[in-house]
Amino acid sequence: MVKLTNKRYYFDYNSSSPLAKSVIEWFASGDFFVTNPNSLHTSGKKSLKYIRETQTYLFDTFQLGATHQVFFHSGATEGINTFVINEISTGDEEKHLILFETDHSSAYKIKNITDQYKINLHLKTLVNSAGELKTDELIRFIKTLKGKIIINYTWVNNETGIIWPLDEAVRIKQATGAFIHVDATQSVCKLKDWNLLSPMLDAYTYSGHKFGALTGVGFSFYKKDYPIKYLVNGAKGVLHGRPGTPNTTGIYSIYLALRETIKKYDHDESLAAINYLKDQLDNLLKNHGYVISKNSLNCCTNTLSLFFNAKKGLDVLNMFDMNGIEVGVGSACSSGILGPNRVLIAYGVDENKSNNSIRFSFETDLTMEKAKTYFEMIKKILLKAF
Repeated sequence: MVKLTNKRYYFDYNSSSPLAKSVIEWFASGDFFVTNPNSLHTSGKKSLKYIRETQTYLFDTFQLGATHQVFFHSGATEGINTFVINEISTGDEEKHLILFETDHSSAYKIKNITDQYKINLHLKTLVNSAGELKTDELIRFIKTLKGKIIINYTWVNNETGIIWPLDEAVRIKQATGAFIHVDATQSVCKLKDWNLLSPMLDAYTYSGHKFGALTGVGFSFYKKDYPIKYLVNGAKGVLHGRPGTPNTTGIYSIYLALRETIKKYDHDESLAAINYLKDQLDNLLKNHGYVISKNSLNCCTNTLSLFFNAKKGLDVLNMFDMNGIEVGVGSACSSGILGPNRVLIAYGVDENKSNNSIRFSFETDLTMEKAKTYFEMIKKILLKAF
């Protein structure tokens, strides 16, 4: 929990996490960069050294240095678009792009530009009411297709916290040979073994501001033999091929924030705490609604969403806001845009009620002590709503 200077409380970490303490202290020290890491003079080499330090730390943390490259970008939207557009725009073979109704808009909205390419677009639901992927059905569908298969696989859903296990993505890869990009944006320190990535999968994408780094910076892993094409054109950087001057300050903030977040994360403690909140809130709602992920077998350790039978999520959000608590509605990065919620519709919720939900996304170092405090705060406001 962050208690803001204006005495407000922040429960919207999936949208953007407050800056890590180590990042704030680094800025306060004044020891950040103004030189171009592409420059060959001493100051340029110093900036490049900090980028290399971050790169090495990422390879060590995610254990992909032997098989994958990493490139830094402006965040997950750029990362996801880089790989999907690269795949649908290259090669002469027949192509099939599979997007899911539960994907984040950064992937899902690629459907709006597919008419520029000679591809077959497949928008699939393929989830049960618990939000779990129907993997066998997906594999059977893919086997009816001919040509290149491109899949965006959302590891952790930003709205509900429901996990699609990485092992299932590997199983799809083994059964079909599809190109699989993993949207790993919400995974860092939110599930067990979040840093044990399979080298079989083609690419993984992250955003720094989800775990306390600066906004506007992220990174992606991709296989070393992958012929990547970037979304922007220009001179190649000295560290990797993405054109433009690297955001050294943002990149180094990834190293600082990730290191700090890892030190604070206790999976078992956070899992017990979020399950306590789910049980208490589901019982509190009773006939008024439910916790959306209550029947899901795999969920992350910081996120829960509430569904209301007869209340619009925005109305409930406003009640929390007026009482000094900030929560989310809809997608974590587009909470100000409220159309029908396609994620909840995919879970079987009626379209007319698909906006009857709010999301709580807490700090990754959630504890039982914090959870009990948060429940009492949330309870007071929900009782006013019903």
